[in-house]
Amino acid sequence: MTRSQILKLAILCEGGAGVLALGVAWFFGQPFLGQLSLEPTLIVKGIVAAIPPLLGFLCLMRVNFAPFLRIREVLEREIRPLFSQSTMTDLCLISLLAGVGEELLFRGLVQGFLHEWVGPSLALFVASILFGAAHLITRTYALLATLIGLYLGCLMVWCGSLMVPVWTHAFYDFVALTYLMRIKRAPSC
Repeated sequence: MTRSQILKLAILCEGGAGVLALGVAWFFGQPFLGQLSLEPTLIVKGIVAAIPPLLGFLCLMRVNFAPFLRIREVLEREIRPLFSQSTMTDLCLISLLAGVGEELLFRGLVQGFLHEWVGPSLALFVASILFGAAHLITRTYALLATLIGLYLGCLMVWCGSLMVPVWTHAFYDFVALTYLMRIKRAPSC
């Protein structure tokens, strides 16, 4: 795919997830569970909160554990070529779209909607499992995405803001994509 096609696909899929979440929330009169605000402290909290999952990503990229090796193989074979023509600006935009779109959908809408119906704990788990299922690259990757979904959902509850997981997700994606695209393969442990 060309750079232009990748950007269009990201806008359609990631941006579309956010538009879908907003549309469904509006249609059903469902408020989002977390507050939406561009308060600078929320941005900083989100970026700092990206450190633990980024450390996990670096571990995944370096440790010779068979399920991690399969994930790295898929990343090298599928993801790296997909973004090979992308600029840093492209990666930033794609990451921001993913952070906003996916968090509006999974944390804001799904977790928020289920919170009203089944309570906060079950809502958190169901939204996280759906988030993991949406990232079914390998079973291990889906499990790791489910754990990150739990982390992002907890961040929203603890901080009372949807913007913290939005910025955590966006910053994580940007650093991980930049690492994949710009850094040569790291030596394995």
